[in-house]
Formats: sequence, C-alpha cells, structure tokens
Amino acid sequence: MRVFLFMIVSFLMFSFLSFSQEIKIFEETHIEPGREKILKFKIPEETEKEVDFIFEFKARLEAPTYTKGLNSMKIFINEKEIDLKYLVNKNENIIVMPGWTYPTYIRFWSGYFLFKAPDFKEFQESNQFKPAFVNPYLFQWRINDFIKGGENILKIQHTNKHINEKIIVADGKIFIKEREIKKVVKDNLEYFAPLNIERLPLKVEVTKGGSIAVSLKEFKTIINSKYSIEGGGWAELKENEYSNFNNIQVKKEENDFKIYCEANDFSIEKEIKIKDLCVEVREKLKNKKGRILPLMHRHFVELPELQRLYLGGQIIPQKIGVWPNPSNPTTICVEKRGAVGLIALDDIFRVHICPFGSHGIYGIADNELVIPPESEINIKWAIFLTDKSDYYSIINLMRKFLEVNFKIDGPMVFIHPREPNTKWRTHPRELPNVGTSIDDLKSYLMNKSAKFAISGIGEIGKWQDYKNEIPLGTAFQKVVEIERYKKFFSNLKKACPEIKTGVYFHCFLDVSEEAPSKFKNSKILDEKGNHIEYGYGRKRNIPLLLYLPTLDNSFGEEIKKNVDIIIDKIGADGIYWDEFEYSYVKYHYGEPHDGVSADIEWGTNKIKRLKSSVTLLSQPWRMKIVDEIGQKGKFMIFNFPPHTETSLEISKKYKVPRFVENGGTTIPCINTHLYTPIALGNHTFEQEEEDSYWWMLRVLNYGCLYYWYHDGIWADYPTITKYMFPITPLEIGPGYIIGKERILTVKSGYFSFGDMSNGELHFFGKEGREIRKDYKIIIKEGKKYFKIILDNNESCVIIKKGETK
Repeated sequence: MRVFLFMIVSFLMFSFLSFSQEIKIFEETHIEPGREKILKFKIPEETEKEVDFIFEFKARLEAPTYTKGLNSMKIFINEKEIDLKYLVNKNENIIVMPGWTYPTYIRFWSGYFLFKAPDFKEFQESNQFKPAFVNPYLFQWRINDFIKGGENILKIQHTNKHINEKIIVADGKIFIKEREIKKVVKDNLEYFAPLNIERLPLKVEVTKGGSIAVSLKEFKTIINSKYSIEGGGWAELKENEYSNFNNIQVKKEENDFKIYCEANDFSIEKEIKIKDLCVEVREKLKNKKGRILPLMHRHFVELPELQRLYLGGQIIPQKIGVWPNPSNPTTICVEKRGAVGLIALDDIFRVHICPFGSHGIYGIADNELVIPPESEINIKWAIFLTDKSDYYSIINLMRKFLEVNFKIDGPMVFIHPREPNTKWRTHPRELPNVGTSIDDLKSYLMNKSAKFAISGIGEIGKWQDYKNEIPLGTAFQKVVEIERYKKFFSNLKKACPEIKTGVYFHCFLDVSEEAPSKFKNSKILDEKGNHIEYGYGRKRNIPLLLYLPTLDNSFGEEIKKNVDIIIDKIGADGIYWDEFEYSYVKYHYGEPHDGVSADIEWGTNKIKRLKSSVTLLSQPWRMKIVDEIGQKGKFMIFNFPPHTETSLEISKKYKVPRFVENGGTTIPCINTHLYTPIALGNHTFEQEEEDSYWWMLRVLNYGCLYYWYHDGIWADYPTITKYMFPITPLEIGPGYIIGKERILTVKSGYFSFGDMSNGELHFFGKEGREIRKDYKIIIKEGKKYFKIILDNNESCVIIKKGETK
C-alpha cells in the first residue's frame, strides 16, 4: 500500500486566536480505489479561549460527467474514525432534485457518499442528480474530540475497491474558531400545543365541468379528474367543461353531491361527502364492455405558484416527479395561502398509488387499474385543506381522520438465544446469549427500557441453522429448538418479569431445498415467468425464494405452522412479523390474477400484461392469521406500515405497533406518518449506545419514536427511551411529538398539553445521559407552556402530571 506523507511545518500560536484562524493541510490529492492517503498536520498545544476545530475539504469521485455517486470514503484522525455525528454541514440524507435520497454515511461498509464529477463545479439545474439544499462536494466536521496539541495524523480511505473512479480531495484546511454559545432569541420561539380540531368549516361546490371546488374560509382550490380511454386520450372533468364524456349529471343532497358520468366504455358514479376534517370522494367505476378494461384515473390540482411539494411524504425539490408509496399515499402541496392534501383511501387505490407533480399540476393517480368484464370496482379518496403552510398540518388532519392516534407501547428490542461467546465484527462486546447471566440480562433490558423482547430464528453456523443458512420459511420447522427458546425466555422473564417475548416470522420467503417442488402453485413470478429470488444481502448456498401465501394454496397452509410453533409450542407472548405487506417485489406475473392490476402502455392506454399485487392476493390469508393471533390475546409488531385500508383497520383493532427500517437514512420515517410513527434503529450506523441516542434524535426530527435494532449494542445507562412510552400521539411534527401522556422534543420552544396540565421534565445531553437543565413556565390563553431551550443533540421529555385548577 502506497503511503504519502505531507508535513505541515508551521502552526498558529494561541495569541492570535481571538478570531477565526486557518491551518492548511493539502491543496489537492488523489486516492486510488481500495487505497488510502496519510497526511500529518500540527495544531497549537493550547488556546486561551474555548474554540472549535472545524476540518473541511472538497471531495468527489473522478468521472467524465456529473452524475450519481457512491458511498466510498472514510476519514480518520489519529486512528479514530470521524463519523456522521461530527459532520456539521450536512445531515444524514443526500436528496437530489427529483426527491431520490442516498445515505450521507454508512459506517459498517463504505463511509461517506461522494458524487461523480469531472471537477468541483456545480451541477446544472437540468441534471437529475443535482443535490438539493447542500454543496455536493464540501464536507465540514467538528473535530475537537479527535485532535491533540502538536502533531496529528489524518487518514483518508477510498473504501470501494470494486470501482474504477479515484477520489479527488482538495482544499483541506482546519479552521480554529472561538466557540459560539448557542443563543435562542425569545421572539423566535414557537408555541406547540395540540390543536384539537374537531371540525373544519369546509364548503364544496361542483363546477360546470364536473370538478370539485373545495374552500376553507378564503382558501379555495379546484380538483380535476381524468380517466383513460383505451386506445389513447382521456375523459376529463375540468372546471369549466368536461370532455370525452357523453354526458354528466350532478345532483345535490344537502351539503353533499352525486355526479354521474357516462363514457363509451365505462361509467362513473361519484359521491362527494363533507366530513368533519375533509371532503371524501367515493367512486363506482363500471366496465360496460365484455372484456377486461384498462381504466387509469387521476385527481389533481393546478397550483402554478407552489412553494413546496411532497409526494408520498417525500419533499420533491424540483416539484416534478412521481413517488409511489402505499404507506403514505398522498400528494401534499404547500403554498402561501395554506396547504392542500390528496390521499388514496381504499385498498386498490392505495396499492396502485402514484403521487405525481408536473409543471404546476399535482395529484394522485392509479396507472395500473383494470376492471373485469361487465363489472365494477369502488375507489375512495379524500381532499384536505388547511390555512397553515406546512406539510405536518395536513398530516395531522389525516391522522385524526384515519383514527390512528391510539396508545403505543414500547420500546422493542431484539435479543436472540445465541451461543455463548458470540461476537459481531462491528460491535465491540459479546452479544447477549443463552449463557448471559440473569443480572446482565436485567441490565440489558432495563437500560433499554424494553417492553417487547424479540428473538430471531437462527444464525449461520451458530444455532438452529438450516444447511448453513438462516431457516427462513418452512425450514424453520425442520430445525427449531423449542427448548432453547423456552429456557431463554424464562431467563428473560427472571431478569425482567414484565417483559413480553416474541419470535420472528416472515410469510413470503422460504429457503428449504424442497420448497420449489413442494409449493409449485405458490411461486411469485417475474414478467418472464421466472421464480423470483430475494435479491438483498449476501450470496446464498441455497436460493432464498419468494412465495405467495393464500387461503387455498399449499404454501399458505404450511407457513401457518410457523405461527403455531411460536405461539402454541414455544409459548411466546407474541410475534414480530417482518415485511408484513410484501417482500422484495410488489407484483406477481402469474396465476392467480388479482382482478384489478396490469401494466398499461403509456399513450395507447392499452394493457401490456396482467399482473397481481402480492399485497392484495395475500391479504385475506394475512388478515385471517392476524385475527387468530389477536383473538388469543397475543401481541403483534409489524415491519411496514399499512398498505391498504383493510390492513389499517385490523391493525387498529389489535393496536399493532408497526415500524419502518431506516437503512442509513431517515427518509423512510415518512412512511410512518399515517400510522404508528416508529422507526427502527439504524443497523448501518449504530455501534454503541451514544450512536443509538443520536439516531433517536434524527428520527424525532420526522416526528418518530424509536425501537432498538442490533442486539450488539449494550446500553450502559437509561436514555430517552426510558420516558418515550407509552404514548398516545395527538400531533407529530419536525422535531417533536405531542401525546396525551408525554411530549418529546429535540427542538427549543414553548410546549403545552393544551390545558393547564403540570409536567415532569427530563432532559438528555449529547451522549444520551439524563442531565439537569432549567426551564420556565408561562400561562398563555388558558394553557400552561413549558419553555424548553435545547442545545445541539439535547432532548427533553415532558411527562403529564395532572391539571392545575
């Protein structure tokens, strides 16, 4: 390995540190794939004042064009890695103009994300990979915890040996700045209290052309609709006229409306109802033909002066794009007058949902719908308005309308019955296992404030593996060690008697060798008729294949036995259901057909090929299993928020917490906004408890709670999760959650429960340890507010303690 040394022979004396000073480290240097460079520099031995050392440079992957990059760089000072917690000019997400997102940093594999470019010039506006909100090349870190007086060693690694592009780094320097004391101006602090909106004064009219005009006070918007015509073109309902309908009829019933539209191939019966918080639209789409009819539909607003666009919860900086997301099937438009939100509600529309934006037109669409011969389907969607110009005001109205603000218990932790002396390469300590003492298990569970303890189903080469594979699917039945689970769960309950134990379950994957022949009628197929293999993770000795469980196929019958083993034989208190809605692919290109899905050719609006939603086909089987588990009084926790109205309703029935995995960015948190706002820990970053706390605050920036992930993280002290649950969310926002029982915040402001309730306040410092901190109480408009001032990476929980009379 070639090593280059660059000595900084002069350094700044402390007497000149009354203002910002600069130490230059390098002008420009190159790092080949898989190599590293070492540079030496000196800093003052001591300073008169409290200072911050800010290290910065520009970096890119050398390429002929400006394009997408890769995570490819790690930085070390004095052999300590500078991770994401110390980066000061970027957050954990790199967002490009169409809304696509990349992780800024992945600790366990490849480090920091670098864009590919021929130089350090800005991306052109037309470039789809142009980053939004940040300089694509500039990195700045606060490195006080890494340096020492005198000589220091900087190491820059190119971590990706599988690419040809070398790293170019330039303008390396350290700024020594007098430390700024964070000042929060009183007049700039916001007030936060639940709005408790029970009804909005919404008004509805149907326009001459069949559009829906909705107004809230002075804020008025018009929602148009269009429906595809097989062969090309659209039948449209517009403000002043309709087109390609033979006729439309409008009937008013008190404040509601009914619209009947007749086209050559189809008809539409539309009901428009004013609800307390929104306008709900129900449509009956009838196929008049004796063959399957493709019928795409779109519902949209025209807003030429839009400020911000959110598709599926994701901000779209360039305001052009699509973002299919059944977890958050919304388009939310923010302008000066307020915000408009459109949401798909029924099962089919949610599964097919395609939120879109293009040149002043923003809406929700189903581009995959087909209707069987001489049949009809029902769709349902809604329109939300607010006079507040922000995304979360619409989201909180939707949450209340969907009735998803129920009490959430937690936290959840993973803890597995591993063999003794098991270690994980990315974590420094031995993992909890069947030999861990009761005292250590108690410490592990109590410091994580665990409510649910979830065990996996195996580990390669360690315990109950299946031919050196994790026993997913029916392979679990062949190798499961029931007594191991019973003994381990007994130890967990001795350590923490109130703990609830559960075991991992997955209903779409199977690794057993005989599965392809045994479950021929259950295979999930691609467009070419090939059996689909799960494509994430390592290369496996035995293919991990996808299967479809239904009420009448062989796989549904056999995979149900895994649940019976977990609940009836192991005696677990509940179940953790991974990838509840689907796995890896959303669509199956074989029999049976779901009756409503197809790939439809753009322009001609004709069917290219039929396909079936894995979510819709498996839903009756999954709902039956959920009901059986719930009726036994067992808890359930799901990975994936609801993708259908049916899934939403049964989850509410049993108060099932459902979370998202993060995978290096916090963007998946947007998928939780219309159900339980819970994010799983970040397995690509968290190595120690301090990392976990830091990530808890990152997800709280999206209004999310936190469940622990990797069992290799030993919590040595209670952190904010001690006071996070139980919570009944009333409102979520960027950096806070207001619940009936408690308020969590990572931002400064005035916080209230909306009445005169007292509060017990708990503050946490940058390492996640509880600290003492002053606060003030004020009374405003009959509400008690707590004035909370937080520094970077501090947080606060206010626990409700009764109302002052």
